[in-house]
Amino acid sequence: MRVLIYSTIVASGRFWQQKLQAQPVQADLVVSMEEARETLAMATHDAIVHIFDENCSHNLEMLRRLREGLNLPILVVINGQQKHSAFEVLDAGADDFLPSSVDVRELFARVR
Repeated sequence: MRVLIYSTIVASGRFWQQKLQAQPVQADLVVSMEEARETLAMATHDAIVHIFDENCSHNLEMLRRLREGLNLPILVVINGQQKHSAFEVLDAGADDFLPSSVDVRELFARVR
């Protein structure tokens, strides 16, 4: 299984990348929309894990941009205090969302 991890904060993305790679997952980390598009064009992915970092005001807009033209499941992991309601995250294009306290085995199960 191969997933794309999108996070504008490298440390946050690396944390989830290491967690997922402990499962049978190849996790490609990208930190920009341009990099996400390039990576998705070069390899087949099974899902996208979008990390909503607490201090990023553009989380919903980036989620909408990721969703454009893609038929991949997108799971959102919300780091820190949730600033968005469930319907905002789902309406912006997420298929599911979880708090950052989620057990990586549950995240992996949802990706599967």
